[in-house]
Amino acid sequence: MENLKKKEFQNSLDLTSDELERYIPELLKGLWELGSSPEYIIELIARNDLGKNKSIIDLGCGKGAVLVKLAQRFDIKAIGVDIVADFIEEANIYAKEFAVSDMVEFKTENILETLNTTTKQDIVIYGYDSDLLGDLDSTLKQLKNCVKEDGYILLEFMFAEKSTEGMINNKEMTNIIEQTGYRILDRIDWNKETLKQTNRQNTGVIQENVKRLISLYPDKEEIFNEYLQNQIDECEELENDYFCTTLLLRQLND
Repeated sequence: MENLKKKEFQNSLDLTSDELERYIPELLKGLWELGSSPEYIIELIARNDLGKNKSIIDLGCGKGAVLVKLAQRFDIKAIGVDIVADFIEEANIYAKEFAVSDMVEFKTENILETLNTTTKQDIVIYGYDSDLLGDLDSTLKQLKNCVKEDGYILLEFMFAEKSTEGMINNKEMTNIIEQTGYRILDRIDWNKETLKQTNRQNTGVIQENVKRLISLYPDKEEIFNEYLQNQIDECEELENDYFCTTLLLRQLND
């Protein structure tokens, strides 16, 4: 992980302590989707007729839920990349379980390296959940490195109703996208009630994992509970203060 920005990596996994890094697979045991919404991505690909003979890369794929579900539905050839080896191991298990291993390849890799080495794809999927690639402008410019000129970016993003320090609003998001040379071809704003239900289920699973870990490592009780509380707080903030959206982007010059 030497070239991956440590702070941004921790932010992407909501780590509240350096010590938590080794426990992440256990803290997230029993969860597959890890913050993404495969259903919205599937719907955008389906209604824009992008599901035939497409090469796809998912940068920061977690445990592979998005690509496995896409491969069940569409004729694709996909690569999923994540720096957490345990996530990739699980992703490969899911790919075998759902019989899509011939369509999807998962590998442990630093996505900062992937951006500079991968061949250009028809579709790039990226969940913007930290400043790993910088702000939105910087992120889109870097994602251009691995998408074909006539290709697409599927971007999961979060914005505020009113812009605040560190958080842009919908109009600013749209302006930045256009200034970077893209247009929003289609989008789905996440349903708030569905998001709440998903968050409750996920934090419930994490809570049980925390209880189990505390029984195994009682000296770590404080950092485990801090992580759980941080998850609960972030979910409430997401539900009440922000909006999540999945955007289908294409370059303006086509």
